[in-house]
Amino acid sequence: MTEASLEEGCVTWYRLQYGKSGLIIKIPNEGKRSAAKGAEMKRRGLTAGACDLLIIAARSSYFGLFIELKKSEQEKTTEAQEKFIARVIKDGYAAEICKSFEEFESVVKKYMTGRYNQQAINEILTR
Repeated sequence: MTEASLEEGCVTWYRLQYGKSGLIIKIPNEGKRSAAKGAEMKRRGLTAGACDLLIIAARSSYFGLFIELKKSEQEKTTEAQEKFIARVIKDGYAAEICKSFEEFESVVKKYMTGRYNQQAINEILTR
């Protein structure tokens, strides 16, 4: 499974389950670019390490949920991703790293029903 197909499955499932309760958006942060295009994209808001998906739905004490998808347990986050996640958590958002559809589904169900807690991500913040 590619990360793109994992993303498609997650977005489709979310829209079927919660489409009327909140938005899910893709943050197009990956891909190779020329230096000039990269500089242009940064001026337009491209941010290193930004998570793959954002669920725009305030729940409990969180403004929204950022999700970084990885296609396997072996895939690791980058330093830029860890800094981004720490920043958004500090700013009142929830953030998770999901390494399977099942993990995504579990996190989103907990988040959308107000049973989510930030414990799962704390290992990044304590490094």
